[in-house]
Amino acid sequence: MYMNLQHLYYFQTLAKLQHFAKSASELYITQPCLSYAITALEKELGVKLVERTSRSSQLTDVGEVFLTYVNRALEELEKGKFAVKSFTELSDSYIRIITEKTFLTTTIVKAFKSEEIHQNMDLQLTQNIGQGLYEQMRLGNFDFGISASFPNIEGIEYFEISDFPLVLLVPKTHPLANQGSINLYDVDWSQTVISRSDTSITVKRINAIYKMVGFNPDTNTCRVKSSLALATMVEAGLGIGLSSYYPQLESFSELRVLKIHTPDVLNVLYFFRRLNAPKTKSCEAFFSYVQKHYAISAVKTL
Repeated sequence: MYMNLQHLYYFQTLAKLQHFAKSASELYITQPCLSYAITALEKELGVKLVERTSRSSQLTDVGEVFLTYVNRALEELEKGKFAVKSFTELSDSYIRIITEKTFLTTTIVKAFKSEEIHQNMDLQLTQNIGQGLYEQMRLGNFDFGISASFPNIEGIEYFEISDFPLVLLVPKTHPLANQGSINLYDVDWSQTVISRSDTSITVKRINAIYKMVGFNPDTNTCRVKSSLALATMVEAGLGIGLSSYYPQLESFSELRVLKIHTPDVLNVLYFFRRLNAPKTKSCEAFFSYVQKHYAISAVKTL
């Protein structure tokens, strides 16, 4: 049996839109051409795949089963196309990274590129978050991913790296301003605390630390949308707040950035790649570099 690949794409589109005219329009073919393709599939399989009506076209029970395998097969073909691209259209010096954490990733890339042996390697850096990031990795569109939560994808090789540390921000006039590092259990949390209002993994970790040291982040808190807004309000003397460390914080002249020695506030991220991804020399070099300089756990697989 020699099944026409184009017919499988046509069938997948019809299954999604459930309408011959709309599907033909999206595929840039005529409706009779689409109808012929579906009929050819049905004839080849010896079963009816689609129930045709004047208003819509729905899959039969057998059609639904067949669609599962068609989706799986076409997805694997897409992965194969990206794998071939890495050897043909892209040079061996090309590294594609998708990340939630642009500050840290930029720092890693800059350090990697500062070594003479890596200077001719080209890196593409793209920002995305959550499921969008993981879907791009699953499809093979990127070589490496860096995220604050763990990607639930089979066939992933990963290890933990440390994000920029968490710090306590206080205004220059604050009683704690001259301390090099602090114990969060000793901080007076009855004063106004400024925190971010989003629900990112980092913010959830910060809120957990607040609770650990006896402060309820749901009370006596001024909420802002970004780390920049948080730093700006602390500098203005409107309160104090925990934040991830960014080098840009040092540019605030009226702000003090305090290191935290107690409790342990290590901010963990995940660095990962697909096990079946093409192992080019440049990608192997980048993986080894991050592992050597930033890993805080051994390489694991899922």
